[in-house]
Amino acid sequence: MNQAATPLPTLTTTDGLRLQGQAWPLPAQAARGTVLIVHGLGEHIGRYAALAARLNAWGWQAAGFDHRGHGRSDGPRGGLPSDDALLLDLAQAVDATRAALPGLLAVVIQRTNLAARPRFDGRAR
Repeated sequence: MNQAATPLPTLTTTDGLRLQGQAWPLPAQAARGTVLIVHGLGEHIGRYAALAARLNAWGWQAAGFDHRGHGRSDGPRGGLPSDDALLLDLAQAVDATRAALPGLLAVVIQRTNLAARPRFDGRAR
């Protein structure tokens, strides 16, 4: 059961940028949970439509946001105002996904983001 992508409400980051997202929802009673896809640097969430379709077929909703400076989101290409900007944005994306899609947010799939990698040692919050 593949669903068409639908826009998610725009996120506004702590420094005022607008991040654009999309979801591949399922009827609430059919979804096992939601997978938040986090794309890699130099990409956009639209590149993950085939993965989202596969997840839908397995009974999972999918969602994702374009990083700052990527895809349809605001911000300079390749620019980060701080070391933890991507993690702060991801925290907001998790909250927004939980609010927009019913059910359990069970999984976050992240493609490697080398800029964020050093901060995944528990110091981000």
